[in-house]
Amino acid sequence: MDLKVANGKIRGLALRGLCSLKFDGVLEYMQQGIELGLQDTDPYVKKTAITGCIKMFHHSKGSFKKNNTNYVE
Repeated sequence: MDLKVANGKIRGLALRGLCSLKFDGVLEYMQQGIELGLQDTDPYVKKTAITGCIKMFHHSKGSFKKNNTNYVE
């Protein structure tokens, strides 16, 4: 999986590509990628993960709030 390679630019681009997909089955994979990205030390990957959070929220607000109680207060 490209989200675990050494190069931060590749990790960020892989996460960006994953977050741009728009079908219901991708939400669980998107969530896993975003969680990895939020813990990443590379600023580009972290920024992409934050953007992915916003996209995931707009794609499925109910699912986001139910699955991410740690991030939403």
